[in-house]
Amino acid sequence: MFKRAILFVLLFSAAASAKGRFRPGDWVNYGNFRYVNSVAVGFSHVYFGTTEGVLRYDRNRQVFEPPLTRADGLPDNYVRQLAYDPLTDQVYASTQQGAAYFMPAFGEWYLSTFPDSLGNHNRPKLPFLLPRDFGLRYTGDGQVSDNNFRRFRFTDWADDGFNNLWIGSWGLGPFLADGRTGNLERLPYGLLTSRVSSFLIGSDEIWFGCLRKGADGGGLVLWNSKDDQWNYFEAGLVTNFPPDDIHAIAGNKNFIFLGTEDGILRYERKTGYFRPTGRRGGLRGEAVTCLLTTEAGLFAGTRFGVFAVDPKSDSVWNLTTPALSGAVINDLKMAGGYLWAATNRGLYRLAAGEKSWKRFSDPDQITPSTIRTLAASGDYLWAGGIRGLAKIDVTNDSAEGWRAPAGEANFDVYALGANGKYVWAAVRSGVYQFDFANREWEFLSELDGLASNEIYQIHADGDYVWFATDAGVSRFFWNAKHLQK
Repeated sequence: MFKRAILFVLLFSAAASAKGRFRPGDWVNYGNFRYVNSVAVGFSHVYFGTTEGVLRYDRNRQVFEPPLTRADGLPDNYVRQLAYDPLTDQVYASTQQGAAYFMPAFGEWYLSTFPDSLGNHNRPKLPFLLPRDFGLRYTGDGQVSDNNFRRFRFTDWADDGFNNLWIGSWGLGPFLADGRTGNLERLPYGLLTSRVSSFLIGSDEIWFGCLRKGADGGGLVLWNSKDDQWNYFEAGLVTNFPPDDIHAIAGNKNFIFLGTEDGILRYERKTGYFRPTGRRGGLRGEAVTCLLTTEAGLFAGTRFGVFAVDPKSDSVWNLTTPALSGAVINDLKMAGGYLWAATNRGLYRLAAGEKSWKRFSDPDQITPSTIRTLAASGDYLWAGGIRGLAKIDVTNDSAEGWRAPAGEANFDVYALGANGKYVWAAVRSGVYQFDFANREWEFLSELDGLASNEIYQIHADGDYVWFATDAGVSRFFWNAKHLQK
């Protein structure tokens, strides 16, 4: 008994220190989980081994729990095979970088060898399946086809002993079938592709803009986080929705706006239809790089200037004046009564009622050069670019700049997010978390739990901060008690 207690303490210590000071749940990474290699049924959960991590489905609550990835200690996200040991309640995974087992009690993975004897070698025979999704048909040979004549094969399946068949597919993710009636239900979860250019985060819903990645086309994903429902709008397969090159997302209670290579696309919440907007005023064919919604309307930044758009009348006003003419607009924010524009020629602002943009210069000479990204929080506007990071107090125009964190040679900022305590500044190799009140910097990367070091967008949302990357979306619980000093 004493030896078992010692072993428990050692295992717990190993779990707590597997990612340094981070604990299970601090980092959650969402990817493209549509390609399933293996299925394993556990005591209370079903596990799906995919090309970008392990999905776990709680059979009792009938919901997916946060996916398991390298952030949790999995050797690699590409999972070849899963196995479940009913004696220990451990789940084994064979990945491209080795094998490990998962202990649900600790929520982490531990390196091991893969027990081939536990593999799912005896699959039950599939009945004739009847998909509940009207857009799918079972072809009778272990595949389903959709209305676009695409075929998706079943890769693995397992029976849980209660006439439930848990099925993994190559391209559509997990399914659940009734072993008696053959009714087949898709269990969608995750992104269209893991290359996420932008997102829009609300209280109960999150919109993701997915870019083409490999053979997978991009599109738009809606996650209703309250009901845990995922909806997909695949580029080229939805009426009036051709783009897989979404650069920006903005929205209000009536519309979701998408900035694309061919102008602005509008999704009407009430009807569920997509329509182009702003084309009457010259935005047709314009590559829209950023969007901003305010109570007054919609603002769009392009490679040639700034425009105001009235979605209802489809009217467009060109706000580009000679001072801004020809500038590439990288980001737009509203702060301190000004519309701010981050451009390849520096930081500009436009006051309400004025007709001319004015360049803003800070004492450290960061804002006169290329500014790629902006973040607004309280009385502060943060600007990041090729010369570093600037903080502007919009109440009095005072500014402070940082050309490089301690120990760094340069500070080239690509994306920003901010709240009242931290600012997160993405660089090529990861992201800096800056406690500006205490002047303390911390560097975060894939080694800590980030899905990828290449970050496109950052959004601070209460106790969490979200990162859109080229390998999925990361959610970081920055306000966890054990992370606070």
